[in-house]
Amino acid sequence: MVSTSATKARAEFADLLNRVIYNQETVIIKRHGKPCAAVIPIHAVETIQRLQILKAQDRVLKALEDERGGKEPLSVEEVKRLLGLEGLEDEEDTEDA
Repeated sequence: MVSTSATKARAEFADLLNRVIYNQETVIIKRHGKPCAAVIPIHAVETIQRLQILKAQDRVLKALEDERGGKEPLSVEEVKRLLGLEGLEDEEDTEDA
C-alpha cells in the first residue's frame, strides 16, 4: 500500500492510476498528513459490494427469523418470493449472458 499527498496525487494522477490498474496497488491519499481517500483496484470495489450484499441478506434473514418466533429461517428463494422478486436474475447470472 502506497500513500501520497492530495497535491501530489493531483499532479501525478495518470501515474497513480496506472499503479492501481497495472500493479493492483492501493493508494491512500492524504490531506494535511491524514488519510482522507483511497484509489483501489476495481476488483476490490466489487468484492466490497458483494460483502455488503451478503451482510444485508444475512440481516434480512435474521430479522425474518426473529419475526417468525424462532422457527426455521427462510431461504433466500423464499424471501425473494415473499418480496415479489422471484423472477429477477442475480447480477452475476446476467453478466455471463
